[in-house]
This record gives sequence, structure tokens and C-alpha cells, in this order.
Amino acid sequence: MALIKCPECSKENVSDTAVSCPNCGYGIKAHFNYIKKQERIAKVQNELQIKKIKKKLIISSLILMVIFVFIIIIIDKEKAKVREEERIARNTKSEYEEILEHFNSLNKSITEYINLEKEVDYKLYHRIVYSFQVTSDDFSSSKYLSDEHKEMLKSKFNSIFSKKNKDFLKTLIKEGSDDYKSTPLVKLFELY
Repeated sequence: MALIKCPECSKENVSDTAVSCPNCGYGIKAHFNYIKKQERIAKVQNELQIKKIKKKLIISSLILMVIFVFIIIIIDKEKAKVREEERIARNTKSEYEEILEHFNSLNKSITEYINLEKEVDYKLYHRIVYSFQVTSDDFSSSKYLSDEHKEMLKSKFNSIFSKKNKDFLKTLIKEGSDDYKSTPLVKLFELY
């Protein structure tokens, strides 16, 4: 129990547990109950505000996490796309270079065979046939060569092979099986 000043008449030494002020009759107990009630209301409101803020923080954090995960997924997809494009570019380059290498080998073998003049070297002739088959198969099974690359190969073919060597290939194809005549390589380079 404490002695206080009456909030209404300012009389000193009034008990804080008294029902009313002995001087003016002001309800001291009701006054303090009202103050306690207001403090409890303020405390509850404060707790509600804190809960609302926490709820907003949790929702904001979840939204940020979803955005972050979404960004990571997009970045990962873009990286995968770039890796795939690089792989295709490497494969295209290697297929293109491999077919060019076959062209050079085939051209060299044909030139060597033609330079033998009237001698017939069956081993060399079979190497030419095999080389042509490999080149044709590689060209047919190519997964990565675009139309642009095929046109570049056609241009390279025309620059690498002399007319004599092209004529030899045409003869080889005419004498060969029908499988030769229908290959994409023969069609593209107009060898039949």
C-alpha cells in the first residue's frame, strides 16, 4: 500500500487501495483499475502490432526466397542453354572438320589413283570406296550440321576436288550400288 496524491483534488496521503478519496469522493480504485486496463489494452495492441510486423516479415522473407529460387532456376536454365549451344557448336565444328578431313583424304587417294595412269591398284581403289562410304555416312548421320555448314562443305568440296577427281567420283557412284546414289552427300554435291 502506497500513499498517493488524489488525481482529482490533489489531496496528499490518500491510500492507493482506497475505494474513493476521503476529501472529494473521487473513485481512486476505479481510477487505478482504469489505468491498469488501459495499460493491458496498450500491451495487447503492442503485441498485436509486433505479431503483424512478424507476419509481414515472414511473408516478405518467403516472397524473397521464392524470387531468389526463381532467379536461380532461370540462371541455371540459361547456363544449361549456353552449355548446350557450346556443345552443339563444338560438335558442329568437329563434324565439319571431320568431313573436311575425309574430303582431303578422299581427294588425295583419288589423285594418287588417277596418277597411276593405266595401272590398276585395287587396294587403293577400295580405300577410295571405303573413304567415300565413311564420308557419306558421316555426312548422313550428322546431327549438328546446319544448312549453312552444308553449303560451306559444298563450297569446300568444289574448291578441293578438281574436275578430274569429281568425274572419277561420279563414275565410282554410277558403278556403285543404288545406296550411293541416294545419299544426302551425293545429292548435295550433285554427283549423280
